[in-house]
Amino acid sequence: LHLSGWVIGIITLLFASISTKQTAVLLGRILEKYPQLQTYQDIGIFCYGNNIGFIILIIFTLDLIGAGISMILLFADSINAIIPSIPQFELKVFICSLLVILNFLPLRLLSFLSLLGIICTTCTCFAILIAGLSKTVSPGSLLTPMETNLFPNSLKNVFFSFGLFMAPWGGHATFPEIFKDQLKPSKFNKCMNISFTFSFMMDLLTGVFGFLMFGNNVEDEITKNILINEDYPIWISQLIVILMSILPISKLPLISRPIVTILDSKINNKLINRILLSLVFLIATTMLTNFGKVMSLLGSLICFTVCLTLPCLYYLHTFPEIPIREKIVWWIMVVIGIVGAIGGTIAVIKI
Repeated sequence: LHLSGWVIGIITLLFASISTKQTAVLLGRILEKYPQLQTYQDIGIFCYGNNIGFIILIIFTLDLIGAGISMILLFADSINAIIPSIPQFELKVFICSLLVILNFLPLRLLSFLSLLGIICTTCTCFAILIAGLSKTVSPGSLLTPMETNLFPNSLKNVFFSFGLFMAPWGGHATFPEIFKDQLKPSKFNKCMNISFTFSFMMDLLTGVFGFLMFGNNVEDEITKNILINEDYPIWISQLIVILMSILPISKLPLISRPIVTILDSKINNKLINRILLSLVFLIATTMLTNFGKVMSLLGSLICFTVCLTLPCLYYLHTFPEIPIREKIVWWIMVVIGIVGAIGGTIAVIKI
């Protein structure tokens, strides 16, 4: 919100949530029409052949790895902020090692673990609210908000923010497996409506609270602002650290599942596959340490492609009978996805 300003920021977040929810529904329609398709890559191969399918595999794998990197960085940054004596590298080793074990759990158990992550997200939002109300003097107070900006300071910041606004909606690579694992796939659309509405409210509230509390001084993680501020009650910092410890642990295995499925189909050794994936995460988080840039690059280069452009192209290919007006809408979404991916990636590189 700081990069984009209130007006463009809230409009962009609303567009990102609605458009990606609709493309998630499109994936469900495709899977319902062609039950033999099992994964996101299967849909790509079905539509455009093996050669394009390999490219799509790389793209959606990068999407999932990027999401995993962001979770690991959030875990390491949050704990290190309140306990500096524990090096970030050791924290990354710990969570990557734990991921090896968690990746053996079946998807249905991981869904309950993911529910724990939803609870953590909600509690984090309320913890930020309580922190803002507990302080009467800025910075860090909702009772005395910092100065904010209605509009962006530069076009480069706007494109950088586009990737950040898209990043929370990057779950499309996992949706086919979730659809197939549902007891009642007919409720997939309802699940998407509830999930995306809840996510939008949590994202919006967290962004609004953080921007009002810290204004131009906001960090790339609002929780980091709170953890390094000594004016808040100690229990708020402790609660946030606990929540930020549980959240990545609850989300990482679900994020990793499609990659694990692919590795298991190629290499007949489950332990090696899971160790290999954890090593990739560890190496990547050692090389990429800026949470904001990782999230923006994930949102722009990958999420615009995986969550907007490709689902629209898939749908146009598998449902050629749809009305011309609907085709125009989805082609517009394809163009927006391409422009957002290119513009956002350039902005990330230049900032």
